[in-house]
Amino acid sequence: MLSRTLASAMALTLVACAGPRAALPPEPAAAAGHRLADEPLSPPPLLSDDAEAAPATLDGETLRRHLLRFAADSYELRAASLVGDPLPRAQLVRWEEVQTEVERFLAGPTSADDLSAVRALVHSVLDLDGRVYLDLPEPLVSGLGRRLARLDERFAAMTPMGVLPGFRWPLPRVRVTSRFGRRLHPIQGRWRLHTGVDLAAEAGEPVLAAGSGMVVRAGWNAGNGFEVEVQHAGGLLTRYSHLAAPLVLEGTEVQPGDALGIAGRTGTATGVHLHFEFVRAGVARDPLREFRKLVAEPAPRVVILAPQPARRVHPGASTRSDDPGA
Repeated sequence: MLSRTLASAMALTLVACAGPRAALPPEPAAAAGHRLADEPLSPPPLLSDDAEAAPATLDGETLRRHLLRFAADSYELRAASLVGDPLPRAQLVRWEEVQTEVERFLAGPTSADDLSAVRALVHSVLDLDGRVYLDLPEPLVSGLGRRLARLDERFAAMTPMGVLPGFRWPLPRVRVTSRFGRRLHPIQGRWRLHTGVDLAAEAGEPVLAAGSGMVVRAGWNAGNGFEVEVQHAGGLLTRYSHLAAPLVLEGTEVQPGDALGIAGRTGTATGVHLHFEFVRAGVARDPLREFRKLVAEPAPRVVILAPQPARRVHPGASTRSDDPGA
């Protein structure tokens, strides 16, 4: 687990970056003639301040420290950019450095905690860059995709089949007001795929982490309102939407029951509630089917107040699933 000091340092960095936008920093001259590195990668300068030649392997604690600094620097670059801007050359060079460091990390002994944390940090920065710059170079995306897959494979090899950390529901009372599946959107009046379940909540009620993992997103996300995403081991992710406010920063490691945010009705919402999603391997799953099996006993009784969602596709149904609805 990352030390409290590292988490505090990142939090201070992110808060410092929240001021007025500044102009993009000048691109480093060394990056002018760079290439999109893939396998094998020529060793670039490290994210550390060490002047000596880098060893062949990199330990997990050092890589996690480098990635936290990379995440903070990336936040500053995104704050100085507009949505749709091209990926800054300086960020592309940093991504090449990250890929090299991940290779060095995988070349040595690894722990399950380090593998999970490294994957979460790399995935978080890549996802946030994709939301701002929108058109990431394909060699970069494919190269990072292969390395993320190798991190997953190494983790799976170290984890006994079927053994997953205990999970819990994000609220002490589980009252389902809207189920997973295709439904008529109560505000937009269109048939949409509801990618999670809506849970009744009280205004100001704390929303809790469903399992141990790392916060990979904490902020505003259009119709979802304020939203928090937590990356868990084994390629699992939970998403908490329509919060009144998040209470954590990206890069924070959390345990089951830690407060992530405050229940609210931000974004496209008809009232106070929590939209809760369970994602496995990048695909949203029905929490009442898959997530429910992972919840450790004793667990609160699940009360379903909503009818079964429509099973047949409406002729005018939308295939979009990026809006959890109201």
